[in-house]
Amino acid sequence: MTRNTETHIRHIEDVLTYYHLNVYEWTACLIEDKCNLNLCVARSMDLPYVGCSSHKLNLEVMKMIENSNNITQTLENAKQIMQVWLSSSNNRAMLEILTDLSPILPSQTR
Repeated sequence: MTRNTETHIRHIEDVLTYYHLNVYEWTACLIEDKCNLNLCVARSMDLPYVGCSSHKLNLEVMKMIENSNNITQTLENAKQIMQVWLSSSNNRAMLEILTDLSPILPSQTR
């Protein structure tokens, strides 16, 4: 067991102890991204390891998009339209009048 693994296990134990919970009674599995350290922590604690579902979903959606030219082109067109439209401060101000929500343009993920 590496020092990082021990540090992570100690942190998990400390947090649960703070709330007066037994780590092995209250921990059913470890759910995180696919980091070797996280997998090592789960194995060291003798817990099932479940990878991050949202990360897995994102990878599958990105694979689907890459395999479909129609979807790729439609998303690229929508992205370009939003970037042009949102580059105007007047358009952003109008949007703020209509809603408290603010669009977030896509960014690269792992």
